[in-house]
Amino acid sequence: DHRGFVEYTLKRADGSDGCDTRHAPTAGAIFVLTSNCFLDELAEVWRRHAAGGRPHADAYEATRAEMERRIFTDAIPCSRADGTPSPFAAGKMRDRMRGNAFPFLPLSGEQMAAAFEMQLERRANHYEDENGVSLHWTRGFA
Repeated sequence: DHRGFVEYTLKRADGSDGCDTRHAPTAGAIFVLTSNCFLDELAEVWRRHAAGGRPHADAYEATRAEMERRIFTDAIPCSRADGTPSPFAAGKMRDRMRGNAFPFLPLSGEQMAAAFEMQLERRANHYEDENGVSLHWTRGFA
């Protein structure tokens, strides 16, 4: 048990046999764990809460609350047909993650347009800084 540390293994870049195991401190770290385990349930819960034109933020909060309850309290099984176990099956992991799970949900049309425009601005700034080329666009077409 390496409390406060995460253990990871590195393959040798030179192609030789063996691996190096190392430890890294985790104090103040944020881990992003992704899993398709609850994908079917998440999609269904999201559809239900987003129905009827409910504001995106309200639908997200309701979806997050329901998924947290279902994952941590109801212990829903993984939705994958291959029998992948729930990443939250171990009590130790479940206790650490409770209250800190945030489902990744689809962006609204408005959020997608804002993200696209942010990327356009980043590219425009890059081209201006690196090449002296100015890019301009009309927001209605962004």
